[in-house]
Amino acid sequence: MENFHIYQPVAKGKPKVDKIDIFIGLLGFGKENAVKRDDLTARCVEIGLISKDTKDKDRSMPNLLKRAKIDYNITNDADGEGYYRPTKREEKQFEQNHNRERKKGISTLVGEKYNGAAIEDFKHGRMAGE
Repeated sequence: MENFHIYQPVAKGKPKVDKIDIFIGLLGFGKENAVKRDDLTARCVEIGLISKDTKDKDRSMPNLLKRAKIDYNITNDADGEGYYRPTKREEKQFEQNHNRERKKGISTLVGEKYNGAAIEDFKHGRMAGE
């Protein structure tokens, strides 16, 4: 009878806790649990998601928010009430936010379309400039 051995690596060390999982725990469900930007930034600094030595803490929190939006539904109503995770009750506001963000993204891409065309024109000598 033959024996087969399979190498199976064993993880050593401590598993890293994902910052985004911690960050998402700071946001509540429903508009009544919305967290204002300043408060959210302060909470991130308090629990160590943003270093106390960071010069521009107010820019670090939106970067975490942007990363969190990849995996989670997060919204705000652009009314200064703050960020929250939508529920069925906020379906209409969530849809309005989605449409607003979508239009913003499309307008950015439209501008970039013409920039890309100009770059191609420069490369192929169809356009000259000083």
